[in-house]
Amino acid sequence: MVCGFNCALTYKLLEIINPDSPENPFKHSRLRNSLIVKLLILTGTRKGAIAKLKIGDCDFTGDCNLIRITRTPDDKEDTRKYKPSQKTDSHTSYVDPDLMKLIDYYIENKRSRYPNAQSHEFIFVSEMSTKNTAGDPLSISSINYLFKVLSNALGFNVHPHLLRYKWNEKFSEDTSGMTSEEVAKLRRYAMGWSRDSRMAELYDRFKIASKVATLQKTRQIELMGK
Repeated sequence: MVCGFNCALTYKLLEIINPDSPENPFKHSRLRNSLIVKLLILTGTRKGAIAKLKIGDCDFTGDCNLIRITRTPDDKEDTRKYKPSQKTDSHTSYVDPDLMKLIDYYIENKRSRYPNAQSHEFIFVSEMSTKNTAGDPLSISSINYLFKVLSNALGFNVHPHLLRYKWNEKFSEDTSGMTSEEVAKLRRYAMGWSRDSRMAELYDRFKIASKVATLQKTRQIELMGK
């Protein structure tokens, strides 16, 4: 369990981030913030990749359930002073069709209100008029502030990388019947890691360590007569 961030807190986060929740801590941009948090939770994607996500990266056709995570380090369309980066390889992520439809709704009915948004394809935009930035690509600092507000509401320090770690923890549970090689291959693709990356191995070691701890706990309870 990652730093005390258990399933109950995950569900609580999903509950309060819903735009209609009475516990939602945001006065503005509720739909946008909800989409960002849910994408991070459900895909395990880095915050930089979400900040760089473009309309053309979303497949709204057919099954309507895929987004493409791409690497564009020299994107001339990105006017942000501190450009978000996608450190991992390009890959696709499955996204629930209902969430994809909400993303499409946001693009058509919320994002489209801002003239500045017509100059670029980045999905998530600033919705505040400070310094005429409404419609500009959303900054990483704004995503960080979003999680600061959520942390205060939850009473727990939650941040995007913690959600990525939690995704991997759950992935380990869901693939418990597979071989280490199969799990590592799937995890590398889902996270966008290269074939040479050692990250999959590190998470697999965590999975093994958790199993060993469970076995040790059972054995020790037996020996101690508890």
